Amino acid sequence: MCNLFAAYVFTIRTDDGEDSLTTCARCLEDRGEVTFFPEPTGTARPIKAKRIRKLAQEQDQQVMGGLTKGRVQPASGSLTGYKGDGRVTGSHRIETKFTFAQTFKLRLADLAKIKGECWGLERPVVIIDFKDKRSGTLRSRWACIPHSDWEKYANVSTADDRRSENNT
Repeated sequence: MCNLFAAYVFTIRTDDGEDSLTTCARCLEDRGEVTFFPEPTGTARPIKAKRIRKLAQEQDQQVMGGLTKGRVQPASGSLTGYKGDGRVTGSHRIETKFTFAQTFKLRLADLAKIKGECWGLERPVVIIDFKDKRSGTLRSRWACIPHSDWEKYANVSTADDRRSENNT
């Protein structure tokens, strides 16, 4: 803005909030148009708890439904004897989490909690979904397992690869 003439303030309101642009009359006359890129102000409507619960239940159903013998724990693991969001009996105890953000903070306490809920030979798994905030659709799904399990998986996969190479 050159400050030579009167200033015009343009205010743009969107679903994400409000932003404004200030320009002087001379600059507006010279260019004949104003290009404006509003910045989100962080005043977006909060997500309702009911929607969060529904998305969490859908996630549990999708994850457990994709596993042989996978089942959702009653009350999402809040009952005694039914800890974790799901399980494959005798194999895995599963905790599901999701976020609308680009990052997810996974704490050691979260990992220790699900590991402590495992019975017998069960192994802990944390499934993290990254979802689109507007639609709730899945953008990416990740599984977090103990390193010792990863080593077993990686070594078995490598051995399978070697066997298939020798058979060809």
